[in-house]
Amino acid sequence: MEQRINYVDGMRGLAMFMVVIYHVSSGCFHSDNIITNIINVQYELPLFFFISGFFAERMDNKGTWTCILDKIKHLVIPTIIMMSLFCWVMDFDLIEGLQKKLKEGYWFTLVLFEFILIYLSTTFFSKTLGLSKEKKWIHLLVGIIFIYISSFLEKYNKQYPIIDIFSIGEFKHYIYFIIGSLLFSKKELLNKVLKSKYVLGICIIICIIANIFGYKYGFAMLRLFTMVTISCLIIIGLIIIWGLFIRYKGLSNGNIIGDFFSLIGKRTLDIYFIHYFILPWNLNTVGTFFSNIDIPFIEYSFAVFIALLVTLTALGIGCIIRLSPFATRWLLGEK
Repeated sequence: MEQRINYVDGMRGLAMFMVVIYHVSSGCFHSDNIITNIINVQYELPLFFFISGFFAERMDNKGTWTCILDKIKHLVIPTIIMMSLFCWVMDFDLIEGLQKKLKEGYWFTLVLFEFILIYLSTTFFSKTLGLSKEKKWIHLLVGIIFIYISSFLEKYNKQYPIIDIFSIGEFKHYIYFIIGSLLFSKKELLNKVLKSKYVLGICIIICIIANIFGYKYGFAMLRLFTMVTISCLIIIGLIIIWGLFIRYKGLSNGNIIGDFFSLIGKRTLDIYFIHYFILPWNLNTVGTFFSNIDIPFIEYSFAVFIALLVTLTALGIGCIIRLSPFATRWLLGEK
């Protein structure tokens, strides 16, 4: 049980750190770094939703309304409060921010709540229709359908503001939530398979070839093989990350890197809610400097360094907030 918690926390910590790196690179540097595009853009959000899906089946054992109310307290209310504070500090319009797809950055937890509603609704209708045995396949079908629905509806967001209000364009990530749920239910078998260097090696080779093809000929070419195929390639990448954390326990505990990822994984909401307040938003001149010298690796390394400082600061502020149970409950969504 302890090993499972360790590698899940480590993976979640990696996902959160990747998000902060991306926000530094794109939001502070205003840079289009190729390394950021290959690593962070492709995998950070799918990895987050993938891990969130690990524990989806636990919700089946709770009452539906109990689960929904718990998630409102844990995800929705703290998000609205922290987003309101952020808009006040940055002098943004809160109502206008709520109408944006990305909610000034605070969209993830709201969309995750929507995913939970979709998951619970699918489970409910499966049981109602007497299709409990086919529930997993129904969830998977719903996930695939949302890949296409979200991509189609996103084109009409200017005509229909409700599309951005509910961030429907991000529903393409629901497939990763479902895949995470399905694979985690078979985690013992999958963990044994992932310990094989041949399986992990084949997955890595597939990912490398796909990325080389994508950046050489354009990822738009991959659409010839449908968006589902693109999602499958990303899922292979997520399985590689899972396999690495299974094979190398030091990534989740026992050394400074593993302990760092594990700590972030346990305090993900602290960093997610707080880091926007402390991002050095005026580093666009640094981004211009890096774009002029055109050395993506150095730029990415500097973004990692800044992200490390931001993450540690967010953790420190989170520790201060946690001195008050009341503040912890309403600002960070934890009891």
